[in-house]
Amino acid sequence: MQLTFYCLPLFLLLSGLSLSQPMNITTTPSTGNNQPSVLQTSFNWIEEQRDYISSYVSSTATSLDEYIARDSFDSSMMNESYLRMRISQSISTGYDENFDISIKGRLDVPNSRHRLQLFIDSEPNDFDSISDRRRDLDSSNTSNDSNGNTVAGLSFWGSTKKIWQPNLSLGVRLRLPLDPYIKGKVRRYGNLPGLWQSRFVQSISHYDSKGWRASTEYDVYRPIAIDDIFRISNEAQYINSTKSWEFYHSYSYYQHINKRESLQYSFSVAGSNRPNPQVIGYWARIEWRKQLHKNWLFGKISPEISFPRDRGFSDTYAIFFELEAFFSDHYTPR
Repeated sequence: MQLTFYCLPLFLLLSGLSLSQPMNITTTPSTGNNQPSVLQTSFNWIEEQRDYISSYVSSTATSLDEYIARDSFDSSMMNESYLRMRISQSISTGYDENFDISIKGRLDVPNSRHRLQLFIDSEPNDFDSISDRRRDLDSSNTSNDSNGNTVAGLSFWGSTKKIWQPNLSLGVRLRLPLDPYIKGKVRRYGNLPGLWQSRFVQSISHYDSKGWRASTEYDVYRPIAIDDIFRISNEAQYINSTKSWEFYHSYSYYQHINKRESLQYSFSVAGSNRPNPQVIGYWARIEWRKQLHKNWLFGKISPEISFPRDRGFSDTYAIFFELEAFFSDHYTPR
C-alpha cells in the first residue's frame, strides 16, 4: 500500500495535542531561555497562512458584494464566505486504498437582493451513486472521468422565511471543452406530530456532457436529548443517460459528546433497478468527529463494515480518515 495512513499520523498528532489551548511545547537551549519548539513554530506559521487566506476570501466577497449592491450596501451585514480543504484516506479489505484532496469554496454576498453566491467545488457529486455520496466516497477516482471535475458558478437562493426554499445554480465544469450545467433545488421543512420533524428536498440537474438526473429526499428526525438526534433518511435518484434508479434507506443516531466531539452511528441499505430490482449493498458505520483546533480544523475517523453485492455480500471492513481545514472569518462549520 503506497499511500497508507497519510491522514492518520497527522490526525493522531493533532488530536493528542490540546490544540484548542495554547501549545506549551518548548525547548530549553543552553542560554536557559525558553524558546518555541520546531513543532510550535511550524504550526504558528500554518495558522498565520490560514488567517491570511481567510482574510483574503472574506475581503474578496465583501468587495464583490459592495460592487453588486452599490448604494444599498450595508457593511454591517456579515458574509459567510469560506474555502474548505479536505484530505481523506480510506483503507479497505475489499477495495483499493484511496487518497484524495478536495477543495470547496463559496463567496457569499449577503447584500444581494436574491442572495447571490459564487462557488467553486472540486468534488461535485451529482452523478455519484447514492451510497458513495452519502459516505463521502470519491467514485470519480475509479472512473475515466476523474480529471476536470471542478465546477464553478453562480447560485441564487430564495427566501429562507418561506415554506418552500428554492435554489438555482448555473455553472461550468472547468475542463476542455467547457461543460456547462444548470441545477435546481427546492427544500421544505415541516413539523410532524410529537417532536418529529421532516425535511423534503427535490433536485434536478443537467450537464451538457452527461444529460440530466433527478433525486428526491425525505427525512424524518427527532431530538432525543438536548443535542442528540435520531434520523430516518430516504432517497431515490434517477439518471437519464443509463435509465437507472437507485434507492437509499438509513437509520442514524447523532450523539453530541461535548463542544468538540460528536459520534454518529448509522445503518444503511442501497438498491438499484438495473439489471433488475436488487439490493446493491448494506453497511454500518460509526463516525467520530473532533474539533482539533479552534473552529477551523477538524478530524474524523469512520470505521465501517459493509456487505456489497459486487463482493458476493461478503463482509468488507474499511476505515476512513479525514482532515478538514476551513478558511473563513465568519463561517461556522456544521
